[in-house]
Amino acid sequence: MGALEEILQRHPVWRGGALAQGAQAIPSGFAALDDELPGGGWPRQGLTEVMADDPGIGELALLLPAFAVCARSGCRRR
Repeated sequence: MGALEEILQRHPVWRGGALAQGAQAIPSGFAALDDELPGGGWPRQGLTEVMADDPGIGELALLLPAFAVCARSGCRRR
């Protein structure tokens, strides 16, 4: 057994694919991005970190459509 398998068996390590099952999501506003995100959009619960190699390359534009949905409908925790 390799080191990664050993760690995954010993510790409660979260794996991204597990989130897609039953998670509520807010559409990102970008169909191609929603296809890649677990649950088909930004997850309603938890924390999402957007990382970019260079700051200021438009990464905030990935979040603005979801922010607009929340501003209109109120994205409260359920």
